[in-house]
Amino acid sequence: MGISQRLREVLHERYDGNQKTMAEAWELGESTLSRWLNRKRVPDPDSYDFLCERLGETVTVVHHLCQADRSRRRRVAQALTAMAR
Repeated sequence: MGISQRLREVLHERYDGNQKTMAEAWELGESTLSRWLNRKRVPDPDSYDFLCERLGETVTVVHHLCQADRSRRRRVAQALTAMAR
């Protein structure tokens, strides 16, 4: 599981799938949340404490979740590059 999947779980469990409500509750830009949810961006380490507070997770867990999405993005990019050759 990556951070985007964990955020989606919270979105559906706590906010009935309403991204705007979650962004407002978290005092986070809706576009930032959208990018995280859709794997367009992966939170950087500066966001880890914020995510720990909101998710009730440790820094280690948040780091591993973010690393999982970073690894996935790298694999997709490598596959696309290989296909373009």
